[in-house]
Amino acid sequence: MSCNCHTEITRDGSGQLGRYLKALDPAYAPIDERSIEELLVFIKRYASQIRFYDLPESNPDDTLPAAKRSWREFFSRDMAVIAAGIALTDIAQIKKDFEETLQNLQQDPDAGIYAALYSPIIGMAARIDRWYTLAIPENPLYEDLTLAIQSTLKGQFKKILSYEEGFKLVDPGKTLNFDYSEIKNKALWGLEEPLIADGSIYQGADEAAKIRNAALYVEDIFLSFYGFTQKLVDESSGYLAFALEQYPAHQPHMALFIAFLKLFRLAQEQMNGITERMLNFYYRDVLQLTEKPSVPDRVHIVFELAKDVAEYAVAPGTELSAGKDTSGKEQVYKTETDLVVNQAKVKELKTIFIDKKLQDTTTIINGIYAQPVANSLDGYGEKFTDPYPKWPSLGKRININRNPKNICERIEAVQNQLYNRNEAAIGFAVASPQLVLQGGMRLIAYQLAGLSKIYTSDANEAERKVRIQLTTEKGWLVVDKPMPSKTAQSLPSAGNTVFDVQTAVTYACYHFSGDTLLVLLPPGEAAIVSFDAAVHKDAFDTIYPVMQVLMGPSVQMPEEDFKNIEFRNAALDVWVGSISQTGPNQPAVPHFDGLKTLTLQNDDGALDPSKVFDPFTAYPNRGKSLYIGSSEVFNKTLDALSVNIRLANPVDSVIIGRKAVAAAANDGEYTLTGLASRSWISLVADDNYVTIDDLAQNVLAAESGNKILSRHPIVYDEIYSHKSTKGFLQLEYNRQQTATGDQGIFEVMQQTAQNLKIKEISISYHSKLVRLEAGTDQFFQVYPFGIVEADLGERSSRLQNSTVKDSAKASSTTGSELLNRLSINQDLLVDTKGNLLPQFTYLDPYAKYSAVTVKTATANPKSDYPIVYSGLHTKESSAGKQLTAIDQLMIDASGVRERIEGGANQYSGLLQEEGMLFIGIEKLKPLQTLSLLFQFAEGSAEDEDNDPPAIHWSYLTNNEWRPLKGENIVADDTYGFQTTGIVKIDVPADITSNNTIITNGLHWFCASVTEHANRIPHLVDVVAQAVIAKFEDRQNDQTHFDNALAAGSISKLAVKVAEVSKVIQPFASWDGKHQEIGKEFYTRVSERLRHKGRAINVWDYEHLILDRFPTVYKVKAIPNADPECLCRHTDPTSIYTIAGQDDCCGPQVAPGHVLIVPIANFKNRNALNPLQPKTSRRTLLEIESYIKKRTSPFVRVHAKNPLYEQVLVFFRVKFYLGTDKGYYLKKLNEEIVHFLTPWAFDENADVVFGQKIYASSIINFIEERPYVDFITDFIMGVCKDECCLPGELQEDQSSVTQSPDGRPIITGIVYDSTSGAPQAGVTVQVKGATASTVTDASGAFTLHPGTMESVILTFSFVGYTFKEVSSPVNRSWKIYLLQNVSGDDSGDDEDLIETLSKVCGCDNIEALLQDKSEFRGEVVAKPSTSRSILVSAPRHIIIPYEEKPRLTPCEKLRESKRTPQRSTNEKANIARPAFKPVATVKTTKHTNTDIASASGKQVEKKDVPAKKRSGRPKK
Repeated sequence: MSCNCHTEITRDGSGQLGRYLKALDPAYAPIDERSIEELLVFIKRYASQIRFYDLPESNPDDTLPAAKRSWREFFSRDMAVIAAGIALTDIAQIKKDFEETLQNLQQDPDAGIYAALYSPIIGMAARIDRWYTLAIPENPLYEDLTLAIQSTLKGQFKKILSYEEGFKLVDPGKTLNFDYSEIKNKALWGLEEPLIADGSIYQGADEAAKIRNAALYVEDIFLSFYGFTQKLVDESSGYLAFALEQYPAHQPHMALFIAFLKLFRLAQEQMNGITERMLNFYYRDVLQLTEKPSVPDRVHIVFELAKDVAEYAVAPGTELSAGKDTSGKEQVYKTETDLVVNQAKVKELKTIFIDKKLQDTTTIINGIYAQPVANSLDGYGEKFTDPYPKWPSLGKRININRNPKNICERIEAVQNQLYNRNEAAIGFAVASPQLVLQGGMRLIAYQLAGLSKIYTSDANEAERKVRIQLTTEKGWLVVDKPMPSKTAQSLPSAGNTVFDVQTAVTYACYHFSGDTLLVLLPPGEAAIVSFDAAVHKDAFDTIYPVMQVLMGPSVQMPEEDFKNIEFRNAALDVWVGSISQTGPNQPAVPHFDGLKTLTLQNDDGALDPSKVFDPFTAYPNRGKSLYIGSSEVFNKTLDALSVNIRLANPVDSVIIGRKAVAAAANDGEYTLTGLASRSWISLVADDNYVTIDDLAQNVLAAESGNKILSRHPIVYDEIYSHKSTKGFLQLEYNRQQTATGDQGIFEVMQQTAQNLKIKEISISYHSKLVRLEAGTDQFFQVYPFGIVEADLGERSSRLQNSTVKDSAKASSTTGSELLNRLSINQDLLVDTKGNLLPQFTYLDPYAKYSAVTVKTATANPKSDYPIVYSGLHTKESSAGKQLTAIDQLMIDASGVRERIEGGANQYSGLLQEEGMLFIGIEKLKPLQTLSLLFQFAEGSAEDEDNDPPAIHWSYLTNNEWRPLKGENIVADDTYGFQTTGIVKIDVPADITSNNTIITNGLHWFCASVTEHANRIPHLVDVVAQAVIAKFEDRQNDQTHFDNALAAGSISKLAVKVAEVSKVIQPFASWDGKHQEIGKEFYTRVSERLRHKGRAINVWDYEHLILDRFPTVYKVKAIPNADPECLCRHTDPTSIYTIAGQDDCCGPQVAPGHVLIVPIANFKNRNALNPLQPKTSRRTLLEIESYIKKRTSPFVRVHAKNPLYEQVLVFFRVKFYLGTDKGYYLKKLNEEIVHFLTPWAFDENADVVFGQKIYASSIINFIEERPYVDFITDFIMGVCKDECCLPGELQEDQSSVTQSPDGRPIITGIVYDSTSGAPQAGVTVQVKGATASTVTDASGAFTLHPGTMESVILTFSFVGYTFKEVSSPVNRSWKIYLLQNVSGDDSGDDEDLIETLSKVCGCDNIEALLQDKSEFRGEVVAKPSTSRSILVSAPRHIIIPYEEKPRLTPCEKLRESKRTPQRSTNEKANIARPAFKPVATVKTTKHTNTDIASASGKQVEKKDVPAKKRSGRPKK
């Protein structure tokens, strides 16, 4: 079997922290590196080798101890030497010796090894005793030693004596015999005190167990001595400094020697400086290189003026104060450019996104997404919950991912459902007196060519959801229910004037019939009345009722139809009530489903129609009249009209008004006339008399409708008088009353009055408006944030010859007065080019010049523009002389043409803009300069791999979005919304704040793109009055450049001025770099000497970038890698392509390509997500451009941001009693985030490409928290951006092959089905035969199956599911193995130890742990690509552990009877989490462990709480 440890070599890349080589440090190889401590100890040891002679020629006494016969005593007792000896104590070696002895003891518990365990402790005691003996009382060392011995160490040492004596109880035949001879102060340590044997530590079944248990207590004693010794070593520098500088009792020879050491230090420094001098000579003198100066950081500053100041000029170089640095010097920033500050501020930010897709060759508008408060969580004002908020700059579609690939996508889908609202609606509206519909059964028919396209799809003619809104007294009446088909079929039409009672509905509904929209309002619905801004909360400038036809958010319409449907020829018909139809055997029948809101009066005065009334007074006679008035009916052009009357007292004996039994010579009893121009004109043919039945039919003669009852002028008279001009019908009684023999005239009239009393009266009519009339009717387009009124003609024509009475306000307004009121909004009428629907197009202001050049203009001076204008006339042109192209250019340049004809607007272009950002500015004035700071979240664009689209700027003037000319964009530091920067705009003179298309009272600018809005990074904020300031280094502390200046640090001018009320620094500074110092200079030069300014290998690429771009913290160059081949693009010719799936391109090999993956510097976070730092696209392009100039022209360089794959953990946690759950849940989440992504919070921590995260290490970290008792149900998931997930993998593929020698052969390559990488070490065997092999490093295998024509191949590898494939001979295979994520390998029942004996290599062991542990998936999270980095999710799923209440025995019995036991299969089928976990485990704190991960951490297995383990059992 082939064993490979980490078959895939993972490079980490290069970072700013690792650039400096130790060999470049002048102190790396010093000639004399001895410290003063080492010299003091050296002289003590050297003195012990020199014989001491008391007097010249004296004979030394050789019987004296060696120390007395040398110079050692002259040095050993000095406090400086003692302190130096403490400093050089090898404390690490002492600990190592003890741990090795303890480990040997655990393996072989022996009395001898047990005795050796005490040796390091007694040795440390002897050292401390010797230091105590030599120390002088007035020295701090003596005080510390005395305190430690008396308080702690003496007691611990006496335990040694007791344990030694107690060991005799374990084995009386063995003694430990510790050597205490090195300890001189025996009374101090208690050696002279009586011994008390302590055998309590020797607990166990046998001698070995007793010794092991006692070792735990010995470890405690060791830790006490070791801790104090470590403390002495750590504080030795203080003891030495005291001895050298403050100790007054040095012997003369020691004082001289210490002085010598100080002088010798100078010689040491000179000798050790040779390396630095050689470097400086070569780098500075030979190569003539010098250090780079500091790079000042820059910062955005926002100014606010005092209330009474209109403008204030901030000159370049204006100083701003940022407080003092660490050295106490003032930090000063200076503005780089001038800025005329004004009162303008960003008030509102809105976005619109039009979702478009290409279907075959047709662009379809799927829907529209509008966010009225773009800088909010849901787009409607909800506050952000993310600590680093950002929002789509140009809007975005709301994607609800129905098939999330990982838990992060699932969470995002849920968040989109919870926090993304879209109530966008667009459409059109009509305001007209035709829509005054006060009651009855009402039908509105809006007919327009092409109207069917807004509610049907060409593919399936399916009805699309629309919504109709009508104005009522209480607000908008919403009609959103489709009309039943039977009702729609029975509606009034040209041949049917009766509403069918059988199919009538009781609710408002709509129906589309071809190009006609039908809206049915039953009598129970509210009256349709005039628009009232206070009630309806909209900006319609009208006094008439309004009908809105709205669609959205879903549109589903071809873009061509969206653009080209026109409204100019629309017809608006209304039917109110039924008009009786007559025919053979069909007498006229009155219908009372018409209008009953009427003005009634007779010759005596006004009548109440809700009560029974006398139409012709109480004494009717010939000439008496009933006047019927209606502001609804008689302001419309009528095609049919009927008056329906129900008598209160119909009697059979006196049949009044029946043609069959007419009591008079005339055919009828009444005459019907209409008021027109103050004259009563007969409405029936030949002035005939009519009966009640006649009135129920259409009473209009053929010529009377248009001649007499035209809609002009519009009047609202409530009472008829001689001054009334129109608006009334006159029903005149035509029967002369005469006295009879037994009744007088008054009695006859009273009797007649009883018979003529009317109980109910209504008017039914049909009005047809062929097209909207300028001056009366109004057409509006409804935008997501407002409305636009289309210009139908001269606005004032509505008021010609009009006298208007507004009944609601009970006040009279003349036409001229109304004209004055409406003249304010006269300029808001927009030439909409006849478009039915609102438009969002953009036309480049210079598009009309695209075909005009100087050459063509001079060659053909009389040629016209490609675009012909019709609004300009001159004397020459009127005489027939044509304007030349140059003349037209000059006219355009002067602005005359635009002022006369108007400029391009949102209706002028051909294509709808995809994404739009609307910026509302308050307190802005025309011709001012507006400086807008756009703070982008760098690297947050959804598509960073392609070029961003061009930004189109527009401004709003009188409801028209005019393109902003190039000269108005003074500066754009964002480079087209690619990075954070300032956009300066010269505000056009014709910009207005009085608009209805969007929030009124603000001046508006719009930034838009036609396509690819997802290539624009997200915004953090937009702020006005911004300028860039640069730090001025005035010998400030260089640490200033090491960190970004925090937001809010600059809050004032260096010299205060009264005009400026506030200075704001909204974001942190950027680009700062301190002056190059020694090691940085050496690093840069050494790198330059190595790569020579050329990019040849990956080291060259990375270090060239790190030096040129200080904002790059780390970079990785991946050779032979093409980012376009990362399983995203389907290639029909690729061998990896599967129909209907994304292309997983397998092992990535792209010769000639180099992928650069930079990581942005963390010190400038600027409200971005520190867990996923990204580089702006502009910097990426600069990196590509920089490297291309320094590498081979045949190399294709790609710079892309890393792929961040989030690690998310779920578990239940039990805190210790008394802890605040809310606080510690938040704290635990923060600590896990810091643990998983330390480099985001510690600038000295490094990012590691390819780093793995082990579930066991996270568990161990959580359990080490002092407030955590235990955890359980632990699951770890990784949000990998993979296109080939388990269960959605490639199928095995085969092709024909042939062996060179003609023998039967089977070949192939085995791949990991998840990553697509070739898998080495897989065992391939012919089932039932001996032929087998193992895949090589490239995953390839070759088998010769012998004489068999077809075989079954088996594939097996640790951590992967066993696989069988049936194959004929002479085939070449691509085999994909599925990782075993279930943790249950039914085909392998081997014991763990037996399995371990069959594998080798780190990769195999990791796979084995995943396969054999309690984890359902892998125990280790790995990046999916060489470009990926594992990071922590910002919020983990942590649930407090709640213990189940304990059941009584009776309750347990009842529970067992109530709940049937699950079978094994049922338990196995319990639903798992909806996402694929990488690992899951149940664990508790302080429990036994038996599985260790590759990281060395332990995975807890039990799931019940256990008592806290402190290293030994409690006594």
